[in-house]
Amino acid sequence: FTEDVPEGEPPVLSNAHFADWAVAYLATDKSSGDVNPPAVLVPSGPAADIRDAWSGHFPYDPAQIVCPALIVRGEWDSLTQDADAAWLSGNLSRVANVQDIKIARATHLAHLEAGRFDLYKACRDFLLGDR
Repeated sequence: FTEDVPEGEPPVLSNAHFADWAVAYLATDKSSGDVNPPAVLVPSGPAADIRDAWSGHFPYDPAQIVCPALIVRGEWDSLTQDADAAWLSGNLSRVANVQDIKIARATHLAHLEAGRFDLYKACRDFLLGDR
């Protein structure tokens, strides 16, 4: 996703922050150091769900969701496009409160990038509502 940053824009993913995250991430799998390079074993379910969704088959029915929903994504996210967010928002037909927020200068890795605090704020504000 680092290629999603437009040409001429400074990087948004800090190597220093990524290095810290990588150490913590590898620590989640006790066997990560058993291979070279170190790697975390992850289930393939999410990849299968994404492949199915791209084929129009979802593991859920958006029309059955009734709780408030937040769609949050990066301005430069090539994986979650405006049309994808619009489709999901439009198909959350029973949801009274659907918010679609784009984090400025962020990619699909917003949680690891310089603007991650904007992501955290968007989530916090949504969860707290109109308090």
